[in-house]
Amino acid sequence: MIQTTYQETKKISGLRVLIDILKRHGIFVALIALFIVGSLISDVFLSSRNIFNILRQSSIVGIMAIGMTFVLIGGDIDLSVGSTLSLCMVLAIGLQQQGLALSILIVLMVGILAGLLNGLLVGLFKANAFIVTLGTMSIIQAIALIYSKGYHMLGDPESAFSIIGRGMIGPVPIPVIIFVTFGIIFHIILSNSKFGYSVYATGGNAKAAWASGIHTGLTKLVTFVLTGFTAAVGALVMSSRLASAQPSAGQGYELDVIAAVILGGTSLLGGRGSIFRTVVGALFFAVFSNLMILLNVAYPFQLVIKGAIIICAVWADIIGRRALQQ
Repeated sequence: MIQTTYQETKKISGLRVLIDILKRHGIFVALIALFIVGSLISDVFLSSRNIFNILRQSSIVGIMAIGMTFVLIGGDIDLSVGSTLSLCMVLAIGLQQQGLALSILIVLMVGILAGLLNGLLVGLFKANAFIVTLGTMSIIQAIALIYSKGYHMLGDPESAFSIIGRGMIGPVPIPVIIFVTFGIIFHIILSNSKFGYSVYATGGNAKAAWASGIHTGLTKLVTFVLTGFTAAVGALVMSSRLASAQPSAGQGYELDVIAAVILGGTSLLGGRGSIFRTVVGALFFAVFSNLMILLNVAYPFQLVIKGAIIICAVWADIIGRRALQQ
């Protein structure tokens, strides 16, 4: 009986160690595996042009995923980021005639206000984040449709605004520089600041965090503001790169963003995650999409595979949580 109990304990301990290793390093192994497969099946996969194309593709989702990481670690979710992206894109194109600085400022403020609305309802009024952001997703999308009148809006590809999405500093695209800069700054904020500690504490156990003196409502509010801000920055990058915008451009982006964060190891249940792994998660999806294109995989099948990956990531997170609680 004692021997059996010892063996069971040993198995549980071994399972915990394996789960912890997969949670910490699984996404890195998967990313390396994709690079190996890509290099074997395509001669152009590891070319500098394709690598920079992958980095450019990952920048928009990656920038938005950085903000989403704060919300998910805080124990919430934001489904409105895709609609915020759409609204900010049509505003960025529509306001080009008002001057570069003013149009950028307005777009960023709109993103922040969208996040502030979500944050007030969730953080201070204690409403359910899923329901709130599902509602604001529809409202913000409607505003984008009203502003654009449902039309595909065209900008000036030769304007100074296009530098944000198309410009280069040396061989490196500016969107990649923005992505990396945001990753570094927000990694420091999340890992080495009082606010970052508050986010982890709030997501891990909101009641205990409140009892220890952390204003959990304010913490949640700020995380939603950050998500709105990063969605607006993503909109500036995307609209300037395309020199156009349509009110439905951001539909579905919320799923890609959340998927990148989850694949990076951030828990849907809150309290766990990191910016660095989110960046790796965004890169994984960009490499995956690039590989599917090189293999000429039909887009519907790409969606099926992507959905399966997301389900597996969520399942692994739930199983991991249960194992650690035993």
